[in-house]
Amino acid sequence: KCTFITQNKEVKRLLGEKGIPCEMISEFALFEKLLKKLEKQSGEAARVGIWLMQEDGRLLGVALCVSEKEVYFYAPMRRAETIGQLSLFDAPVEEADETEIVRRALKSLSARVRLATFDIKKEYAYLAQDSTRRYFDILIGAYLLNPLKSDYDIESIASEHLGEILPGTAEVFGKRKVSEVLAEEPGKCAEFYGRGAYVSWKAAGVLATHVSAQELHQLQNHQQPLSWQIT
Repeated sequence: KCTFITQNKEVKRLLGEKGIPCEMISEFALFEKLLKKLEKQSGEAARVGIWLMQEDGRLLGVALCVSEKEVYFYAPMRRAETIGQLSLFDAPVEEADETEIVRRALKSLSARVRLATFDIKKEYAYLAQDSTRRYFDILIGAYLLNPLKSDYDIESIASEHLGEILPGTAEVFGKRKVSEVLAEEPGKCAEFYGRGAYVSWKAAGVLATHVSAQELHQLQNHQQPLSWQIT
């Protein structure tokens, strides 16, 4: 279960079972400022975990992990109160659906910041595509370390490489569509995808070390562009 503690009218803090904090951001302006902050803090050593909540090609939510104590979740939607506001990314809100503005914002972020995610081929539509060198796909990293496994879902990666238990999609959502769960229990979505972003962020460091130690980094450099081509 998720426990909410109201901070203010825009942001609520969600505490997961293992104490990993996840801030649910309900205003696009706050989410936009967070992305801009991450862009300014970007550096060669910095990496942000990201996991996108999607359904039938639609972006329903964005989870970001910056550190053990900084995990965020935002679900874009068209809001009447945003009409007429200006965007830091030069997109008038009344001219485009909020999801499209979030897409542009993520492309701007990914053009400047190193990202870690799971199954990146499903997320390229929302990322800068000038290069894949800034991205670390933990699915590809896990595959390179053990190519004989039968599955490489995010739960097994969390268990094998981090010793952490992550509930599976079926366990969390059952037979319901993720959009239905988001509408009825947004906290459940924030916790699940927030943990996914956290696992991506944390596992990337562990896997990158092992990949480099086994001199598999050159293979990874070839695998990620390939995943881009088969999307």
